Amino acid sequence: MVSASKKRRLQEEQNQQQTQLDHAHKRKMIKKIALVAIIAALVLAGGYAAWAKMTGPGKYDALAECMTAHGWTMYGTDWCPHCQRQKQMFGKSFRNIHIVNCDLSDACDEAGVEAYPTWGRNGQLEQAGVKEIDALARMTGCTLD
Repeated sequence: MVSASKKRRLQEEQNQQQTQLDHAHKRKMIKKIALVAIIAALVLAGGYAAWAKMTGPGKYDALAECMTAHGWTMYGTDWCPHCQRQKQMFGKSFRNIHIVNCDLSDACDEAGVEAYPTWGRNGQLEQAGVKEIDALARMTGCTLD
């Protein structure tokens, strides 16, 4: 037969073991939560950096804004590889260019556009094709800043 004091000691040992297990479990959970928080912070920081890069100023913003302010338009399509190349030359500054998508508008036919991309102003079209950025600046009278 087990004495009451021995039962009490066994119960205390079991309670200590359970307490140690509980503390170990809590430490594990805290480590997991900290790891998840660190990963979440890194993902958010990366997302912010990507967003800032996409929405920040572009290299040719001043040129693109000047061209649009002076009535210059690029006529093109989404599927045209030359239009895509012209767009890539401007980078994110292209968002400041006035563009007419010839697949979605009759304005290209009305203006007499025959190839893409074509730049025009006030009904006057320039020779079609991709234009270098400095050539566009000269053609439009806008400056590269």
